[in-house]
Amino acid sequence: MSGENASTPAEGAEKQPTIEEQIAILRANLQRALTERDPKATLEVTQAVKQDAATYAALLPDLEAALRLEPDALYAVARAHLNADPTEVDETWREWLHRSAHEALKVAIDEGDASTILNWLKLISREPAQFQLGSILREGITAATPRAYEDAALAQGILQVLSKRNPEGFKAALNDDRLFGILTDEMIINMIVLILKEHRDELLLPLVKRLSGRSNLTALLGTAFQRSGRSAGDILTLSAPLTTMGDLTPQQQLDLDLSLIDARGWSPDMLPLMAQAAQLIQTPDLHVNGIIPWKMLEIAEKQRDDQIARGAARRITQYLETLHDDESRVEELVELARVLEWSSSATANVRGWWRGLAHRLSTPQLVKLDRLMEPHRSLEMMRAVLRSILAVRRMFARKTVEEFSSSVALTYSLLQTLAEAYSSSRRTAEYDADALRVELDDFLKEASPDTIKLLANNLRSLALLIGELGDERTKTSIMRRSEDVNHQLASGELQPHGAVDALKWIAGYLEGSQNKD
Repeated sequence: MSGENASTPAEGAEKQPTIEEQIAILRANLQRALTERDPKATLEVTQAVKQDAATYAALLPDLEAALRLEPDALYAVARAHLNADPTEVDETWREWLHRSAHEALKVAIDEGDASTILNWLKLISREPAQFQLGSILREGITAATPRAYEDAALAQGILQVLSKRNPEGFKAALNDDRLFGILTDEMIINMIVLILKEHRDELLLPLVKRLSGRSNLTALLGTAFQRSGRSAGDILTLSAPLTTMGDLTPQQQLDLDLSLIDARGWSPDMLPLMAQAAQLIQTPDLHVNGIIPWKMLEIAEKQRDDQIARGAARRITQYLETLHDDESRVEELVELARVLEWSSSATANVRGWWRGLAHRLSTPQLVKLDRLMEPHRSLEMMRAVLRSILAVRRMFARKTVEEFSSSVALTYSLLQTLAEAYSSSRRTAEYDADALRVELDDFLKEASPDTIKLLANNLRSLALLIGELGDERTKTSIMRRSEDVNHQLASGELQPHGAVDALKWIAGYLEGSQNKD
């Protein structure tokens, strides 16, 4: 009976697997995780390894075999486990991640094609920082570089990975002639675009320095800047040090600016680059299409931008100096005056340039230009320059300073004598006509009739001229005394209105009473 009363396992109770059976199950799960990327199998294996050292030891041969035969699959298992809880670092599986990444890269480099190598490099470069794969990535790039010498796409990929994950390594790789030299122009453009779009601006300068010897550098940069969508202000900031460091010549900088401005349809958004281009085109040695300065003036007028207007006008005046056809020169000046009507500063600059040019022209040229400008009211200020220069030249009449000074002294002496002889303050009675005639006859007794006639004409003309000079002078008034008028003319505060005023104005200038500014 006692046998009948002995306890027995409950019917249907589940039998617990032995250790050997558990290991066998884990091995099967490991294979499923490796071959099928099964999430449940992956979780069971990785958790078992993490929690039990004996289990880990039992599975170690299988893991080592997987490392040798299918490192990419083992990498996926380790990666899935580490990604499941980024806040907790499992050193065991991170070590397997490192080893499998190293082996997978080695297999790809030794046996795979370029795209496989590049895919592995990109995958490793994008992994979270807590995976600590930096050294693996560097070793992989070093090992893959010889393959890249014969594959441009791989070379491009390596440089892009370096630019994102290892800027110093990227700068060093630029000096590898075989690596960089295999890249096509389109690949270089794409690399620059990537740098610009991701705002890794510190890499642009060394990259451009590497490209500085290329004849198509401007085209490469222009296309890249345009595709990047960076603002004109950004481009201005980025390109400035390129010129400062000598990696871009002023001509290349100008060509780059203009290509970008044109590519964006001369949009007002490009004003910062237009201002820089307007500054550059003032250098006569730089080449630019003749239509560009006029296009700049059109934009400057719409935007009321004095800086651009002054630069563009300066370039146009440089061109006008080279013209030998006065008719064409006047036509250009009429148009220039029209488009600059709104800008007092640019107009003043043009007038200053015109003074310098007119000073260098011959008197016949000045006369011709004055005649050609006469129908154009917009050129009155320029005609004033011509007339002023002509007046001075006619006054000096090709005399030396000494000769002119002597003539002035003689004229002054004559006028002073006349003034003293017939001053009303010296007379107490009317003139006696008969006495005057007696003196004149005695003075002229030895003169020929022709001489007497010439003298008479000259005296009459002189009298009329003196009267006209007096009529054309600036008049005094209740508000402006004679002394004030004289002072203002001498100091240059008042512009001369006639020959008498001009003499006072010139005297003040010669005495240093005027501020040339």
